[in-house]
Amino acid sequence: MPQSEEKVGNEGSNNRISNMPLLIADGYPTSLNKITEAQLEKFIPFMVQCSLGYIKIHSLDEFKEPEWWPKELEFTNPFKRPKSFTGNWLHMMKQIVVECYSFHQCVYLLRYCNDLASYQPTSLRFINNYNSTTSLFERISNKLLVTFRNENMLYDQEHKIQKSRKCLLPKQSSSQYNQSNQAEMVISEGFDIYLCDNCDAELYSYGALVFPAGDFLGP
Repeated sequence: MPQSEEKVGNEGSNNRISNMPLLIADGYPTSLNKITEAQLEKFIPFMVQCSLGYIKIHSLDEFKEPEWWPKELEFTNPFKRPKSFTGNWLHMMKQIVVECYSFHQCVYLLRYCNDLASYQPTSLRFINNYNSTTSLFERISNKLLVTFRNENMLYDQEHKIQKSRKCLLPKQSSSQYNQSNQAEMVISEGFDIYLCDNCDAELYSYGALVFPAGDFLGP
């Protein structure tokens, strides 16, 4: 069964590919030190999806308890704080994340998320590759930081999924405007937009347009 893949851009060394997601919340990279309780309650079910091999955003009804799940904590579906739990819920959820990533031998992703979370949101540029992945660049240097599956950024904001491949901005109803405003801020500043003739990708600098294709993660 297909799984999510993250490709970490690391100049001077081999790229690492993982089946586990990056820590992304509300559309931007975060870390275990910064993520909130409400954000973790949304992230953990998606993390379980990836751990079990289900990357598509759909019902959790068929999910079972993963083997790495802490024995001292009741597994609930949908995920929520068990009524029997009497400790620090935020700390417990962070432990769940560490247990999962340790089991899959990709704790390095959590460390890399600390690096990504150090960037200011305005210094980052997201490029939809139109192969079910998004690439994250540092805006000033045009450095590729990481490429991840679109679900990694959309799991907690399903209403932001674009339905049209060639639409530069998602069509919104008036009720969705405020919710989607943060995502629009990423691509609505005053800079040129280049459209690739081969794949209809939206690129935000000429340097990105001629970026070697080998640096992007395939479908």
